[in-house]
Amino acid sequence: MAEVEAAIQEMFQAPHIQVMKTSSRLSKIFLTAMVYELYKTGMGETTFEKVNFSCFPLIA
Repeated sequence: MAEVEAAIQEMFQAPHIQVMKTSSRLSKIFLTAMVYELYKTGMGETTFEKVNFSCFPLIA
């Protein structure tokens, strides 16, 4: 069980998690929309326009 706890602690110490903790709400929404677009398309890149359209439902 200690190994599981250590893995969880390590995960929350990762730099990208720390950035998410300190980001503004709008930044978090934008990053969430970007990840959603990347998963939806299955590609490693997307356009700002697609991310922008994904942001609207999250903001409204």
